[in-house]
Amino acid sequence: MLEIRGIQAGYAGVSIIRDVSLDVHERQVVSLLGANGAGKSTLLKVVSGLLKADAGVVTFCGEDITNLRPDLIAERGLIQVPQGRRLFTRLSVIDNLLLGNSPRRARPQRNALLERVLTMFPILAERRSQLTGTLSGGQQQMVAIGRALMGAPRLLVLDEPSIGLSPSITQEVLDQLTTLNRSGLTVLLVEQNVAQALSVSNRGYILENGAIALDGEADALRRDERIRKAYLGV
Repeated sequence: MLEIRGIQAGYAGVSIIRDVSLDVHERQVVSLLGANGAGKSTLLKVVSGLLKADAGVVTFCGEDITNLRPDLIAERGLIQVPQGRRLFTRLSVIDNLLLGNSPRRARPQRNALLERVLTMFPILAERRSQLTGTLSGGQQQMVAIGRALMGAPRLLVLDEPSIGLSPSITQEVLDQLTTLNRSGLTVLLVEQNVAQALSVSNRGYILENGAIALDGEADALRRDERIRKAYLGV
């Protein structure tokens, strides 16, 4: 579904990621892992059209989307949940969710998508009229994911969904991603929490200093001594 080949990108002439390549197959959960500053969010900005690539190609469902405008990428079904959630805190839960229904391909499904989101996150149904800024961090993350689902994604991209959340709430969010994946949604998950991310993934890539250092099936990575020592504290 998503092919990234030889991507190089950065800011003000300074390269942050170099010759990065990875694949996300349909109906998989793929994790992009690494320490803070490794270049994970920079790569996602390229994929979502928020940052122009200096070199390389991004292909989505067979179409070259390299440096395509973000709104046109979202129209094709590649939708990102940004780091830090980026919600409109003075709007209600329901208003934030409905803002995610902007892609033309998703608008005819608005009511069905909203029902699906509120069924998946019952607490949001209970607090649909509440100002989003008054919710807990975990509930706000649910709103951010729900807003993305309102765009009818084919590929859901999440940038550090565990930031600011307790381990138990993080696991709850990841469990919901597993449920979404089982329903047919493809997921690219960017995380610092290697253990929890690999627990819900089919495949993983380790990004170090702007380059892919290691990749493989999630189970194999969990058993890899290098991963266990560097990221799992074993």
